[in-house]
Amino acid sequence: MSDMRSSQLTVENVKATAALINLPLTDADAEEVAELLSAWMPAAVALSTRMQSVQELMPASTFNTVTGIAPHDLAGAKG
Repeated sequence: MSDMRSSQLTVENVKATAALINLPLTDADAEEVAELLSAWMPAAVALSTRMQSVQELMPASTFNTVTGIAPHDLAGAKG
């Protein structure tokens, strides 16, 4: 099986993916999306590979507060 991350995206790939979410795209729009994503893929794969090599990766920001969350939205909350 080939590594999909390293291959170029085609118009057919884009249209098939868009169809999964009922997003109609013209051939011209699908071509532009495929071109743009294909240009981004090498850098995205390189970043993903680099991040996977870091053993103790932590988010730059953490959220330690529940301000603004309704009690019934909290996991395990009763009510």
